[in-house]
Amino acid sequence: MRLTNSLIVNNLMKDLNNNLKKLDRLNYQLATGKKINTPSDDPISALRSMQYQTILKQNEQYIENIDQAMDWIDTSEMALNEMNSVLQRARELAIYGANETLDQSQRDAIREEIIQLAEHLVQIANTSIGGRFIFSGHKTTTKPYTDYTTPYQGDSEYLSVEISKNIEIEYSVPGNVIFDKAFEALRDMINDLSTGNTNNLSSVTLQKLDDAINNCLSFRANLGSKLKRLELARHRFEDVNIKHTQLLSEIEDVDIAETIMNLRMQENVYRASLAAGARIIQPSLVDFIK
Repeated sequence: MRLTNSLIVNNLMKDLNNNLKKLDRLNYQLATGKKINTPSDDPISALRSMQYQTILKQNEQYIENIDQAMDWIDTSEMALNEMNSVLQRARELAIYGANETLDQSQRDAIREEIIQLAEHLVQIANTSIGGRFIFSGHKTTTKPYTDYTTPYQGDSEYLSVEISKNIEIEYSVPGNVIFDKAFEALRDMINDLSTGNTNNLSSVTLQKLDDAINNCLSFRANLGSKLKRLELARHRFEDVNIKHTQLLSEIEDVDIAETIMNLRMQENVYRASLAAGARIIQPSLVDFIK
């Protein structure tokens, strides 16, 4: 094959351009801190990077769902703990009010305290978080109770959230399954104290209070077990994310020291190719005629 000046110059320019591209790529890697800036840099590694990023985003969404459920359960547990205190106080007053040695004025005083406890229980039942009522089922914008004598305004549905692929957990409790029994017991107690029906107060009504207390404790235990499960799930996702973040870093992040060394080597290669090109192109026919 006949070599011409044009062919030599074209080959030289192509080689110089390739060396310059390598130099530019190393410069860009140092500037961004990433080995892969476009899929064409390394298609296989780019695919693995996208897979890890997808997993991390999914896990972050699961963690967000878990945090939402945990906040809801924490608030519910605090409300039920306060509810238990109210019912325990009502039980003490029921036992005291059933004492036949009390006169009606004393029972009326107890009745007034029970009314206050019932109204406070309404406030507990209407507990909200972020403007959403936690005991209204799916009707989270509807106040579940207006007072202790009116029926439940929410629905009987449980809120649930996905905490892993195809795995959901219920994290709410509709108010009617918790508070209806308690309000019924308090209304009966108010009526018994008003009429002086100590026999009913010490038997049927007291049993209703005990049932309401046990019901409250049962739901508290159930929420506590769910909270523990959510905590374990959250820790698992955090551990998985740490591992996948490390793997993603190994694929994407540059080794600064190694890249600087490669950059200097490539700079030397480029300078050498420029010097060699200058020597090749410089002579002309006139130089040889001289």
